[in-house]
Amino acid sequence: MTITQPTSAECARTMPITVELTSAGEPRRLDADALSMVQYPAGDLESGAAGLWLRSAVGTTRLTGPSSGGSIAEDGTVTTRNGSVMAAVRVGTARSGTAWAWSFTLTNDGDEPVEVDLTHAWDAALTPLPDLRRNEQYVAQYLDVTPVELGGSTAIAVRQNMPGERHPWAVMGTTCPTAGWASDALQLLDEAAGEGLDPGRDLPSRRLQHEHTLAVLRTVPQQLEPGQIWQGRFWGFVLEDHPAATGEGDRDLIESVLSSLDWPDAPEPALAGATPKVLAATLLSAPVLPVREATDAEAEIFAGGPMRLVERDGGAFLSGFSTLGHVVSARKERQVLRPHGHLQHVAASGEADGSSTASTAWMSGVFSSQLAHGHACASPALTVRRSYVGLQRGAGVRVWTRPDDGHEWQLLAVPSLWRADDVDAHWQYLTDDAMIDVHTRPQLDGTLQVQADVQGSTRDLLLAVFPEQDAPQVRVLADGTEVPLADDAALSSDGRGRGTATITALAPRVSRLEVTLTVGTRGQQGTGGEAIPGRDAHQWRRPRLTAPVDGSSGEHAEKSDAAGLDEDVAVVDEMLRWLVHDAAVHFQAPRGLEQYTGGAWGTRDVCQGPVGLLLAGDEHAALRATILRILGSQQDDGSWPQWFEFLPGHIGPGHRDAHGDVVYWPLLAVGEYLAVTKDVSVLTEPLPWIGQESLGDPTPLTDHLHRALAYIEGHRTEDLRLPAYGHGDWNDSLQPAKPELARAMCSTWTTELEIHALRTLARSLQELGAQDPHGIVARAEALADGAEQALRERLLVDGELAGYAILRDGGIEHLVHPRDKTTGLHHGLLQMIHAISGELLTPQEARHHADLIQDHLTGPTGAYLFDRPVSYHGGVTTVFQRAETATFWGREIGLMYTHAHLRWLEALAHLGRGEQLWEEMLKVIPIGLAERVGGATRRQVNCYASSSDAGFPDRYAASERAADLYEDSTVFEAGWRVYSSGPGLLLRLVTEDVLGVRRRGARVEIDPVLPPSIDGLQASIPFAGGTVEVTYRVGRAGCGVRQVLVDGQEAAGEPLSAAYREAGVALDVAAIRPGSRIEVVVG
Repeated sequence: MTITQPTSAECARTMPITVELTSAGEPRRLDADALSMVQYPAGDLESGAAGLWLRSAVGTTRLTGPSSGGSIAEDGTVTTRNGSVMAAVRVGTARSGTAWAWSFTLTNDGDEPVEVDLTHAWDAALTPLPDLRRNEQYVAQYLDVTPVELGGSTAIAVRQNMPGERHPWAVMGTTCPTAGWASDALQLLDEAAGEGLDPGRDLPSRRLQHEHTLAVLRTVPQQLEPGQIWQGRFWGFVLEDHPAATGEGDRDLIESVLSSLDWPDAPEPALAGATPKVLAATLLSAPVLPVREATDAEAEIFAGGPMRLVERDGGAFLSGFSTLGHVVSARKERQVLRPHGHLQHVAASGEADGSSTASTAWMSGVFSSQLAHGHACASPALTVRRSYVGLQRGAGVRVWTRPDDGHEWQLLAVPSLWRADDVDAHWQYLTDDAMIDVHTRPQLDGTLQVQADVQGSTRDLLLAVFPEQDAPQVRVLADGTEVPLADDAALSSDGRGRGTATITALAPRVSRLEVTLTVGTRGQQGTGGEAIPGRDAHQWRRPRLTAPVDGSSGEHAEKSDAAGLDEDVAVVDEMLRWLVHDAAVHFQAPRGLEQYTGGAWGTRDVCQGPVGLLLAGDEHAALRATILRILGSQQDDGSWPQWFEFLPGHIGPGHRDAHGDVVYWPLLAVGEYLAVTKDVSVLTEPLPWIGQESLGDPTPLTDHLHRALAYIEGHRTEDLRLPAYGHGDWNDSLQPAKPELARAMCSTWTTELEIHALRTLARSLQELGAQDPHGIVARAEALADGAEQALRERLLVDGELAGYAILRDGGIEHLVHPRDKTTGLHHGLLQMIHAISGELLTPQEARHHADLIQDHLTGPTGAYLFDRPVSYHGGVTTVFQRAETATFWGREIGLMYTHAHLRWLEALAHLGRGEQLWEEMLKVIPIGLAERVGGATRRQVNCYASSSDAGFPDRYAASERAADLYEDSTVFEAGWRVYSSGPGLLLRLVTEDVLGVRRRGARVEIDPVLPPSIDGLQASIPFAGGTVEVTYRVGRAGCGVRQVLVDGQEAAGEPLSAAYREAGVALDVAAIRPGSRIEVVVG
């Protein structure tokens, strides 16, 4: 698509540039007005991602920073040497202050010619620093990187696509002819080390839009004769706004800006006799400790015994599970894109009450990071590992080692073996003459214990703690003797401190190093900010599955399939354990491995994931507290914000916007809670309001329901039966590009949610017979009935539900439908699955929509949101915001969003398709996925991934190769991990829809949907403070309960109804007790 470009500087204004250098001559800050130009700024101990490297036959030398081995003059010029070539480099601005440059002077002062080239990397940001520090990877997902040819030289333009009033546009280029370029740090990754940059790698000169934006240019090789000098610069500037996409027409604009710039004189190398400051190397660039591979026997010992569900590469061990947790080898770590990490988490209760301690550990030798007690992110005690490709090492807790005979320090990085369970993490480093074990564990009182044991040859250990503003208290013991703490001087080769907040401790000739980190409490109720002595950690309960005890897979499966089916059951059961962990983190200490900022609740999220976790675990008291917390965070206009702080001490006034669907989720959660517990007392609980300027006085929960309904009644489309789209719906990438669409557009999925939420609430209130002074039941039913009528009249077109409709001036335009002439999208998942789950279609219509999903929306690793990618035109929007501006093919943009696939599983349960439900569920369980799906890459298998991302390099390739989405051979990577409502949702789905055990007041519904192939499945399910043991006898239908035996006695039940399949039965809750053995005959 060709878009007219601005052709003169009249359309643009260059932004003022400020540069602040570190003591080693690198940008600590590189800003264009209020925008940071770099994502990973340099510090005094460590370089950032931006840099300049000289390459020759001698090797590759970084020309600035602590690891350069050079010296720095007062004007910031760094002088280094690569063989006979002396280099002088200075980072600074043009005389006008409207551009920056890395200027260089190279001199061959040897006797022979030398061929050299230069490589410059710039981690573009174009984002205010506070926003950038929330998540650099998210920022990278909205930066468009496009090469622009300038005639013998390539420039790289970076456009800020994030929706806003302006679109800043930066360009990086050079005065030298170029030989290659790159756009993401993955293209320059040091593959041998598995992290950091290798500036010696060949550049592909192909665009990769991933999550570590790195504009890279390399010069054409230059032959330097003896005595020859080569001078030049790598320049950059920023325009405050570039409304159009980057294109060929920008060449004239770039050259126009360049012609207006005047630069200072080239840098001069330090002269003989001068006394520049020598740059001291730091241990953050030290080599890593080389480790050997563990043998199978060593891996089994480390695992605490035999392992199950073992993953191998040929015969080599990769990973497995044992009674002690998940075990991973160094070989497996080298094969994954996203390195293994673990959110260590411990809490005192099943409520989100601020009693939890959390720490993020990384297999690559970050023994703890982002340590926090209470609020997950408000005041972490340790810094965050911000880049999963290891662009910087100085984060969290790191340890170096050396033999005690004075050899160089080596960093403990990737171990031979790594193990994690719910709370603990354990690293084992095996060398030819030693074994180093490191073990970390957070405690309820806000402490983290780190223990390192050395066996074999005697070694020194050096600890470094990189704190945040609220530094932890640190105590270190070496073989029982306290070790004095020191500053960062121990990390520098010159032994001089750099004035950072880093804490170090040196332990010579040590056998055991014990470290205690202590942080303060944040937002903990009822403790007055004190630690909690003597309280045990909360133990979460979950369903447990066991394959048929005789080893067969039932009368309806081939005997040759038995072993595979047994393993499938084991895979699901193992994953349930880790889903509980991930769901608890999402609930009590909200953050993830990639999405490390958090601490608050997304309104939509908390009403799904935590509600699912608490229902699956039979945690009704905690569910009640959660419902009250959600309703007490309602804004006084009747709406809820997109997200809110939930811990005391962090809650304050002020309204936030939300997508149009958000208001329905709390109402649904209340309706579901009432259906499960019949707790009428909750309706009179007084709850506060969030005002724009202050917090409002508490009023009963029913007042909150009334005001929410009033808000819904006031936000309708031209057809008053249909809800207005507002700022978007569940698909966060589809915010309307034009403000008028907020009122004119309607989401079919939101309409279905409205019907489901309001009917669930009305039915629960009606069954309770509670007083209803606001007429909530009648109003909710009227809204739901009108919406259903309009859905069938206006959104079900030619037998297929449209995804969206624009209603203006009496007319209607359908989007995401075969009639759609605007977006190019013909089929959408969300509107179909929720209509099926809500039983809003006839049986024939439901089957037709399920067939459409199967034919147009089902891929090798899950169901797709749309039948093809949303069009991308360089970040220019027409209908939707993020969907048309994101550059990274992943998350919702990548179409296979796991949460949506889970809702497809829910729809399959309503259809009674047990075999298909089981098969589709296995697609989102990472254990064994690389063996089940040809293109699925190796990935961390003990955590939830929020998406499955096809390996397209950018949005254009995704559109051109859209058919590859449906090919098993296409590469599929795991997306962002842990932080999602999906784990809790899947726990509930397994409990209530697959196993079919649902507590509903005084009744227990038994309504499973299972594949006949797992006839004989046994399950232990949380119930009434204990568990019930259920055995399933599954016939060919896979659904429809024929008989229920409780403790050997047939139990009479009331038949349930279902629109599309045979249903189960409801039993009196008194017929079942904790410990009961239930046999269910199905289909």
